[in-house]
Amino acid sequence: MNPSLAEVDLNLLHTFRVFVEAGGVAEAARRLSRTPAAVSVRLARLQRELGVKLLEKLGRRLELTAAGKAIHDDVGALMGGVKQLLDRVRATSQEPWGTLRVGALPTVSAYLLAPAVAAFLARHALARVEIRPGLTGALVAALLTGDLDVVVSIGPLPRGRLSVTPLGAVRPVAALPAANAPRGTLGVDRLRALGIVGYAEVDDVFFAAVERFVARHRLSPQVRCRVRHIQTVKELVRAGAGAGILPDYTVVEPGLVTRRISGLDLRLPIWIATRPAALEIPLVARFRERVLAG
Repeated sequence: MNPSLAEVDLNLLHTFRVFVEAGGVAEAARRLSRTPAAVSVRLARLQRELGVKLLEKLGRRLELTAAGKAIHDDVGALMGGVKQLLDRVRATSQEPWGTLRVGALPTVSAYLLAPAVAAFLARHALARVEIRPGLTGALVAALLTGDLDVVVSIGPLPRGRLSVTPLGAVRPVAALPAANAPRGTLGVDRLRALGIVGYAEVDDVFFAAVERFVARHRLSPQVRCRVRHIQTVKELVRAGAGAGILPDYTVVEPGLVTRRISGLDLRLPIWIATRPAALEIPLVARFRERVLAG
């Protein structure tokens, strides 16, 4: 196999260079802010694309073959030249361009991210944004493997090789029709009288906590309708079907008001995360700044 210049992925060459300098997959993964599995996949892909065996397994270690040793210095020189080129480009223009891949909980993208994305696109004509909805665990995994550039989500701050910045906190509230809504904090007895409309999403940390609250206070008989869609919950509330227990930031429509719930004092952080190395990319850095600006 004789790959052409257009077929050579510089990211794979960069991974190979870092692997050699790090002396192993685990340390290379740490330096690249990726998982060891992702580094191994990239090394295997590079060998397939070049049609040359660069590494061989000796015991539990990967060692360079003769071909791997022969090209290592050339790869270093090539990547050094690429870095100089990028430095010159960045020195002349810091205007972000390209497609940013953002992962977010569906409610976060709809109620919190949309204004930030619109403002970002209005300011940066060369930028594009792809929003991918999902649950927090899957989004963080995709961020670590490089399949996403940024994640905005809710729940405990993720650990590991990530740059994470809290944006605030989310609280559960009762959503009620504005007309004749009771004042003050709602107690459990008041919820029983009103009836509850809502949904259970067991993989979501917010609604898992709501479900525990409902079970602890034996409110299940008062859950009159279950539906896995927040907008439908709010329409049911507006139509008088009962009270909805929702994240506070999702209740913004005219005709609805929110009340705190006695005994449901949950506070979950909302945060933005990316890989530390990605903060050097103008597209990622500017978007993060836009989100932090609110």
